[in-house]
Amino acid sequence: MDELRLLQVLENDPRISITDLADILNETEESVVRTKRRLEEEKIICGYHTVINWDKTNRDHCMAIIEVGAQPERENGYDNVAAEISKFPEVSSLYLMSGKS
Repeated sequence: MDELRLLQVLENDPRISITDLADILNETEESVVRTKRRLEEEKIICGYHTVINWDKTNRDHCMAIIEVGAQPERENGYDNVAAEISKFPEVSSLYLMSGKS
């Protein structure tokens, strides 16, 4: 089975049915179920995510990406900076990137 193709299809549509997956991959449903379960057990598939269009709800929702400039520390790099930023309850995700913007 083309596991990479399976992962790509699931990433694009995590709610796709096993029947449709089997058709797309030209495999049996049993084979797709076995492979999918193994990928979940091996933590290659780590979860299934929902994307919500908050504009269509009655709830105010704000999301922002904030760039922070910092210097790496000897022996620790950016780890201490990331640890301090992650302490704020408003922070839901933290990405460390290097290079010039």
